[in-house]
Amino acid sequence: MSRRKILRYDSDSEGGDFVDMVNGHGTHVSATIVGSHVNGLGQSKEGIAPAARAHFFDICTGNRCLSPHKHWFDSFTSGTSETPKVASASWGTVYLPTYDWTCYNYDKLVSEHPDLLLVSSAGNNGDRGFSTIGAPASCKNVLAVGATFNAFFGPTSYVASFSSRGPTSDGRIKPDILAPGYKLSSAIAGRHDCSIEDAESGLKAGTSMAAPVISGAALLIRQYFEEGYYPSQFQQGVMHAGSGTVKMDEALSEYDNSQGFGAANLLLSLPIKNHSNFGVYVRNDETLRFGQSHSVEIDIDQKECNLDFSVTLAWYDPPSSVGCTSCLVNDLDLLVEDILTSKRFYPNGRSKPDRVNNVERIRIKNTSPGRRLRITVAATLLGPKHNTQNYSLVATGCFVSPDQLPAEPALSKPSSVVSQHQLTTSYRLMNYQKVGGIMFSVKAKLKAVSINSFALPLEENAKVYVYKLGKTGIFSKADASNSSAWVVISPPGGFAVNATGTFNTTVFPSQSLQVLIPKGSTQSFYITSGERNMVCSTRQSIEGDENIEVHAGIGKNKLFDGRTIRPCFSEGAVIYSAGVDEESTIFY
Repeated sequence: MSRRKILRYDSDSEGGDFVDMVNGHGTHVSATIVGSHVNGLGQSKEGIAPAARAHFFDICTGNRCLSPHKHWFDSFTSGTSETPKVASASWGTVYLPTYDWTCYNYDKLVSEHPDLLLVSSAGNNGDRGFSTIGAPASCKNVLAVGATFNAFFGPTSYVASFSSRGPTSDGRIKPDILAPGYKLSSAIAGRHDCSIEDAESGLKAGTSMAAPVISGAALLIRQYFEEGYYPSQFQQGVMHAGSGTVKMDEALSEYDNSQGFGAANLLLSLPIKNHSNFGVYVRNDETLRFGQSHSVEIDIDQKECNLDFSVTLAWYDPPSSVGCTSCLVNDLDLLVEDILTSKRFYPNGRSKPDRVNNVERIRIKNTSPGRRLRITVAATLLGPKHNTQNYSLVATGCFVSPDQLPAEPALSKPSSVVSQHQLTTSYRLMNYQKVGGIMFSVKAKLKAVSINSFALPLEENAKVYVYKLGKTGIFSKADASNSSAWVVISPPGGFAVNATGTFNTTVFPSQSLQVLIPKGSTQSFYITSGERNMVCSTRQSIEGDENIEVHAGIGKNKLFDGRTIRPCFSEGAVIYSAGVDEESTIFY
């Protein structure tokens, strides 16, 4: 068996017993993805990708399983020349009202290995209502799969009631997609006669059964591109492109938190020569710099086609700060414009750009021949220390074949050049004090700037809160003692910041604050950890570069809202964007 189907079998020193219980979960799931019957018997019960092979990681000993904080998928990215490209996880934690370490780890893993697709079951707590999806399905870079009925047991156009629902704690759409997950027949652990009889004993239900359906489909999609059916490579957004709306007992709509982007349908996602009458346009792993945009124009010209026009943008977003309430780090925007009417279409059923999700889809119904549509992807905002973001794009509809479209998307220069900068301050901590908070001011010189993040010394891990003065200008002595003069711009629970010690700096938050300072104006800030574990220099000074000045220190320690604070800055940095549009950009 191992020579025929299992490429590699791993376990952890703390778990994994190399066996599956009779009628077990893992065998059923694995066979749905890659199962094939011995000697070609019972081919109607093969897995979705029967010629594929499996790399298995055993996470349980009996019913005891490892903590999801363990890096289970690390072995998938090292140790063999045949590294898996699709990882299927039919397990998960309960819903947590926060972005936690599990999502941080898996978002980091996938963003560092962009050729890997991580598919996860959404969970089986849908009967409890909304916000019931746990990690890793709730993570940004994970494809979360909910369940429908299947063709033999209820209509596939209905969501199974047990399928967990979104949104995530920061409001992202989940699940991403749906697949049959009710009474699916697959391999049975503990059987060695290769019989295909007694089908009822091989039936299982749950989103654990739906996720491997999508994992197998992802393998077929990869094969489609690698074998030259389209001149490109694997593309994450293909799965969302052909998904369709499904139903439940109550009214649903596209992009809701029961079905996400709908039920997967490969027949409407990828055209097959002599069998399909629609086109597909794919760009994979394209790179955008901050402030850039890519665009392509597509003519709707296929008369014998009645498919809706659909375009999906997806990118692996860097991991966010644990505890974030707005967790998108790099914000790309998808826009479709009708060239003839100038009408604009925004993603995910919205009437304006999406600032929350890292998967965006626009679907336009009844696209009659003669229309020309312009697709634009723009790098609206990149988080601290990120100057570029890669993305994938797929469009399907009644248009020309890919070889008649541009080989590369057109690069559009922004109307105003926006660039990201970091002003490193050199307030050496030779003489420093421990305080509960610090105050300082930032002046924009010749351009409007957006303050994105800060890098400051912090002695211990803490929740950090950021305030801005409710008026422009350098704060006065009265302001420094008046808490009502300040407006909180951090989440209600603060930013969870991992300290690196007194003489090192920590960047926070990982997503951007987006505080606009108009040209020639000054904005004051107050940052506090609530405890006396922040450090700042006793030296007063002004630091600056060509775009901003940091005014640090106007007096002695003060009592502010019960905390000892000091008007000062310290060894660290202000991370900001220069050249932003003061009128069209929405900031705190």
